[in-house]
Amino acid sequence: MHDEIQTSFDEKILIKDDEWVSVRVIEAARRIISRTSNRIFVGLPTCRDPAYRDLNIEFAVDIMVCANILLIFPNFLKPFVSEVISNVPKQLRTGAELLRPVLEERLAKEAEYGKDWPGKPNDLISWLIDATPTSKRTVEELSPQIIIINFGSIHTTSMAFTVAIMHKLDSVLKESQRLMGNSVAAMNRLCLKDFQFSDGTVVPAGTFASAASNAIHNDENIYPNANEFHGFRFAEMKSEEGEEMGQNMVKPNNEYMIFGNGKHACPGRFFAVNELKLMLVHCLLEYDFKFEDGRTEPPPPQWFSVLGVDEKWITAENCRVKVLIVLISKILLPPVNTNGYMSVV
Repeated sequence: MHDEIQTSFDEKILIKDDEWVSVRVIEAARRIISRTSNRIFVGLPTCRDPAYRDLNIEFAVDIMVCANILLIFPNFLKPFVSEVISNVPKQLRTGAELLRPVLEERLAKEAEYGKDWPGKPNDLISWLIDATPTSKRTVEELSPQIIIINFGSIHTTSMAFTVAIMHKLDSVLKESQRLMGNSVAAMNRLCLKDFQFSDGTVVPAGTFASAASNAIHNDENIYPNANEFHGFRFAEMKSEEGEEMGQNMVKPNNEYMIFGNGKHACPGRFFAVNELKLMLVHCLLEYDFKFEDGRTEPPPPQWFSVLGVDEKWITAENCRVKVLIVLISKILLPPVNTNGYMSVV
């Protein structure tokens, strides 16, 4: 993984001597994360294929945008709206063709030499083949799983140091996500039947409910001076049991929901956080960096509905689409109910 991070940075950020170069961080990070993750997922040379890399990046963005747009439509309209706005079926077909050579090669070796053939790579493809019934070991069955796992890797993300240093690095990453998370809500759930909380609050069937993660992450009662960035905030905190490592980034709780919470918390968070640490360590060791316009802190986040998005995505065309969707939803959807939730048929 470290080898791929180093190679990715060297190829993406071309520096001559001591000159400064301008880098669009979000685009560079997506490409580097895609390559690095796929070094583990599919190996060389597929992880460095520009077409495969770009497909995974586009899929990760498109599926989230489309999913959030579809949420505002009633069920009977979703198939029709999906046909208009979604590129996912086409992307999955393209992914199957890009992965076909490596998958067919692996399946052929598996058939010829058996499960533990000499030189078998220890990567995601091997794990998926081992876990898939023989009758379903086809390119069409395996490739969508790889693309979807990529979605989780690229969307939530972005070395061998002592525990103390890694603890502080973990805190810096966790604090940055607390302040600049990618959504105002977390753990979106559709209520399948009426549910009553212990305080008497009733959530009707068909209601979407979420945890107000952004409000929690900026709550002064939980995080003193919540609007300020304090990199070592979590390194200086202890768990309820007094453990030094109780506040690390991969341990979600009711006060930190970047990776969700409970039994459905993101299972890939351990991989994602370690990948982020490797990337940040590489940046700290190899580069000096500053904002191009001379500012000393990141610009405020841009929002589309409840999602934080790259400012490049906020274009006139996308804004027109958003206005059209809101107008349609006003006509088609029922009003907000008295409990403050939007009811969806």
